Amino acid sequence: MAVKRTMSGTRSTRWFYFTADDEAYVGESDKDRANLSLADFSRGLERIPDDVIYPDVPAGTHITIAPENLADGAVFIKRMAFNRIKSCSTRIGLLKEEGLSEVLAIEKVSKTPHPYIVQYHGCRVHRGRITGVVLEKLRYSLADYTNFQEDNGGDGSDDGDSDNDAKESDNGDDSEGDNDSDSDNVDNDRGVPRTKLRRIDKEAFLAGVESAIKFLHSIGLAHNNISPANIMVREVDDGSYTPVLVDFGSCMPFGMHRYGRGTPGFMDREDENLLISRARHDEFALQRLSEWWHKDHRKERLRLLNELSVKWPKVHQKQQMTDMEGVESGEGVKSGEGVKSGEGVKSGEGVKSGEGVKSGEGVKSGEGVKGAEGPEP
Repeated sequence: MAVKRTMSGTRSTRWFYFTADDEAYVGESDKDRANLSLADFSRGLERIPDDVIYPDVPAGTHITIAPENLADGAVFIKRMAFNRIKSCSTRIGLLKEEGLSEVLAIEKVSKTPHPYIVQYHGCRVHRGRITGVVLEKLRYSLADYTNFQEDNGGDGSDDGDSDNDAKESDNGDDSEGDNDSDSDNVDNDRGVPRTKLRRIDKEAFLAGVESAIKFLHSIGLAHNNISPANIMVREVDDGSYTPVLVDFGSCMPFGMHRYGRGTPGFMDREDENLLISRARHDEFALQRLSEWWHKDHRKERLRLLNELSVKWPKVHQKQQMTDMEGVESGEGVKSGEGVKSGEGVKSGEGVKSGEGVKSGEGVKSGEGVKGAEGPEP
């Protein structure tokens, strides 16, 4: 669900819903989310035609069909970036092409599974069209690890609650009356807050990322969007952490025109061939990733946002217009407020909560209220 502020300063709300067989609905209202009733949610839903958003299964091309018996909660169903749709006639063709391109890339990659590349289970196909890509579900990205500060009051173990992690790290643990508790949460050599990133063996982790990149290059592909947000973290039983490369929306054969511009801070702004798929993009991003590792990431996020505003002011203005106050990325309408999974849209019924789309998290079939995913690339 996205809450946006219009040019006039008023707020509007948009939401998405998917049935069990991936029929997609979009709803939009000029009301603030807090003022929407269940009836508003159901009345506002409008079916998006399949041919508008879903690419055809290409003739003569093998597409893996995802098994139907995959365990609930074990997979992430990746769908096209619905939040980037302004209307049923704007940029849809490009988004469909991008979605099909990602499928073709990951089909090629999956022929030789790599330990540091996300596991691909296949595609969801309905009514002759590709409606989703089914991947292994991983909880946190490398970027997420910079948001969790270590709690000096314990062993810093992850309790599985990112909200609590944030609250604990903000408040610290001063139960023993230790006046130096704040400094205990800081790497004194650099004055940078200690985050869960410090648990990860940097050299081993980046070696894994490099291994995944070299594998892609060996089969003629460049990822073209390496960044902390596109590297998930797999926590291994022995206590170690390994990388998992995700998001193949920009992955293309060398020399082809790619989709998107990459992630600010992890692309060479001076590269005249920025929109051409090249191994150089991945190599540059890997070097930046190594430099990024020990930065103060809160300051770095502000710096990158400023860089974005300078290079692409129109995109930045759109981001400024998006008021996400009270709406977390991927947050849906609470359970009990919606259309039940697999049912149609009935009068007086709203949209049932779907699990949000965080980085690496999925939306269950028929339960999807799609979260906002940021500005257009």
